[in-house]
Amino acid sequence: MKNKEKAIINIISDYFRKHSKEFSSNEKMGLIGVQKDVTKHYFMLHKAAYFIELSHFLITGEKMLSLEFKSFDNGSYASSINSNQQNIDSLVSGDMSLFTEKELDVINKTLKYLVQLSIEEVIELNHIDAGWRYFYQNDDFDSSVINFEKVREHYKNSPLASNYISLIGFDPKESAVLR
Repeated sequence: MKNKEKAIINIISDYFRKHSKEFSSNEKMGLIGVQKDVTKHYFMLHKAAYFIELSHFLITGEKMLSLEFKSFDNGSYASSINSNQQNIDSLVSGDMSLFTEKELDVINKTLKYLVQLSIEEVIELNHIDAGWRYFYQNDDFDSSVINFEKVREHYKNSPLASNYISLIGFDPKESAVLR
């Protein structure tokens, strides 16, 4: 995993520790389809990384991270964030200098929005996302990598994508994908 990806994991983790008791919890998930040993914090690392990448893609039309996201029953997960990283304290710190101002704006607005939601609401948000839905329904979800570029037209024609951009605090007119 590259430094930028390690940094985003720490940025997410630090944000949850400061702003959310639920998402920083080492409590086990207990959701159907989620491994018993997965903590809420670890689960949300995946979700937040996905939504940061989705937000950046919708705003700029480009990926920000080199993480690969795959579809599974409870939404997307980053295949390169492994269970050894449930305790992320040993990773590099969230070095903000690795990111542009626009990337930091996307990261901050996305995290500010996600921290207001429950885990169930985050899963639901993931399930209505065109990228997850397309790859979950059309491919073998165990090996299906979510390719935002492949579903660009689905996003472009989706009122949900426009609504999501508004919810995280951007004007849909700023979107490189929706134009």
